[in-house]
Amino acid sequence: LDGDRDDVILETEPMRRLAAEGEMMMYRHDGFWQCMDTFRDYALLNDLYESGKAPWLSGA
Repeated sequence: LDGDRDDVILETEPMRRLAAEGEMMMYRHDGFWQCMDTFRDYALLNDLYESGKAPWLSGA
């Protein structure tokens, strides 16, 4: 990945180039995952945290 170009979309050109060059790696994550793209996602994650049931915290 080169520089800080604002006009490059990560999921297109850089990912395709890395895959073509055999440099693409992946890791299977079997744990908790939740996006935080919207206010609704933010509220859900905060509710989990405030309830003490946040699965990303040890002992939850």
